Amino acid sequence: MIERRSRVLEAACWSGAERDRPLDKKTSFRIGGPAALFIEPAGLGELRQRIEDAHRVGLPVKILGGGTNLLVADEGVEALVVSMRGLRGVDWRGRGVLTVAAGESLPALVRACARRGWAGFECLGGIPGTVGGAVAMRSGGSKGDCWEHLVSVMTLDARGDVHIDGSGSLLERLDQGQVIVSATFELVPGEPESVRLSLEELIAYRDATQPLSLPSAGCMFRNPVPECAGRLIDRSGLKGSRSGAAIVSTQHANFIINSGAASARDVIALAEHVQRTVREQTGVVLEREVTFWA
Repeated sequence: MIERRSRVLEAACWSGAERDRPLDKKTSFRIGGPAALFIEPAGLGELRQRIEDAHRVGLPVKILGGGTNLLVADEGVEALVVSMRGLRGVDWRGRGVLTVAAGESLPALVRACARRGWAGFECLGGIPGTVGGAVAMRSGGSKGDCWEHLVSVMTLDARGDVHIDGSGSLLERLDQGQVIVSATFELVPGEPESVRLSLEELIAYRDATQPLSLPSAGCMFRNPVPECAGRLIDRSGLKGSRSGAAIVSTQHANFIINSGAASARDVIALAEHVQRTVREQTGVVLEREVTFWA
């Protein structure tokens, strides 16, 4: 820990970098301690330089999108946290093809596509976060996901080299620590009003079925196909269960909500209780979907 902190101090001379930046307000859970070092690059050049610098001094790098699928440890993280919010922009290439920067708002992009009548992103309606995060998590739902329209992804490795490829090797590249810079999609040009109505219908359904008024990170567990995690949790009698201020939602059992002052420890303890109980009651092992930074 002392050695890693010395690396933070060495890197702290970088222009625009902040030491001990609180991360709780950077996540939809509103939970978590500080980043040892935090920066928000304004473009690809600065992003490449910061990643190269961190690699040079041996400082771990964590990429922050919208923070909507993330739980940060109460103690924070001894790493360089790179916010992608500064990398925005959409290149509307025509005929349904568009290239989007990783830090672009996903809800804003989905609505912009609907206004143009470009169909395919309705399945992302009501999902928060950034485009890079959506691609990394393969966001979507029962109506489809963003990978169905994904043409290629630009990533950046620790040496600053750029890679452009389809989705086939994306998970491997992310496992190697590469960072999503932008993604190119191909949608289906259609009738704006029809696309808009389909989008609004899905957003209304999510608003009616999900506990969106309190902080959470969305669905806590992956659906163990063909089962639904929420139904398994409900059948196991876990709705309303709590650990500290973390509660299993009574509206949607796959949501753990922060009822006021929940800690990361509260959330982890409750998630583990849910996993144990569901396994004992149903024999199904739930896999956590929310990313945990420690």
